[in-house]
Amino acid sequence: MNSAIYEEISKSDTFVNQFRGGKNNPEEGLDAKTKQLVYIAMKVVTDDKNAVKYHVPMAKSAGATREEIKFDVSLPVNSVLGGTI
Repeated sequence: MNSAIYEEISKSDTFVNQFRGGKNNPEEGLDAKTKQLVYIAMKVVTDDKNAVKYHVPMAKSAGATREEIKFDVSLPVNSVLGGTI
């Protein structure tokens, strides 16, 4: 990722709080299932197989289905290969 874009995203209090669950109110952030699906997609991109193995059961515990996880894993792979979903 372009470092300038990353710095801007990191500075964005709203973005960080939405992902982490807000400074003072965890109910304001993303739900647990969505967070786990985001983590899985990020770890697929970085080829971190151990983290993917760690986050898949967490996503399932948060309510993600096998089909949702398979789709989630396919998103970064498809993007890298230049396809469309």
